[in-house]
Amino acid sequence: VYSYAAAWKNQKTESEKYLLIDTLKTLWIGRFVEYANEVEKMDMNEAEKVIQKQAETFEEKFDYLRSIY
Repeated sequence: VYSYAAAWKNQKTESEKYLLIDTLKTLWIGRFVEYANEVEKMDMNEAEKVIQKQAETFEEKFDYLRSIY
């Protein structure tokens, strides 16, 4: 996803940006399905912890994102 962000910024035309984002849909759908399977039998608090862990990972990697963007 971080590489997609950097690639999006470097696309010259709107159509190139659209095509790039369109390919990201498959990854997003796959991640959504994985999350749904992961939390299927969890209560809301447990599922929230999964999201919180993802947010923490994003924060840890934010400097990397900034460096390539």
